[in-house]
Amino acid sequence: MTGTAPFGDLDPKLDLREPDLEKGQDWTAWHAIEKDLLPAEADTSFEPFSAEKRAAHTQQLIIDTATLHTKVQGVSFTLSQQTNAASGLLDEVATDQVWVSASDAPAWLATPPWQRGTSA
Repeated sequence: MTGTAPFGDLDPKLDLREPDLEKGQDWTAWHAIEKDLLPAEADTSFEPFSAEKRAAHTQQLIIDTATLHTKVQGVSFTLSQQTNAASGLLDEVATDQVWVSASDAPAWLATPPWQRGTSA
């Protein structure tokens, strides 16, 4: 996503979507816990997290989110940077690179947002 480089590996740790996982990669993002909390919407092969895994995952998300919060303090952006970032996000949505949720992503891949009858 546009503008994430200064934050190192925090973007994938917090926002990585399931289709973007590499083989063997640990999925730590908010989308993983979203899928765990909405198992009825997940694929049939999904096994909900154990209580221990859910607790560890939650604790890591709290740590990573606090780290991001600390890093963004005092960061400022020019109007040009803001509009370019917004334009980049709109481009991602228009080309189906952004989904409402990780569990929805596979079903949405073949249909552009403007043809779905729902907003992204």
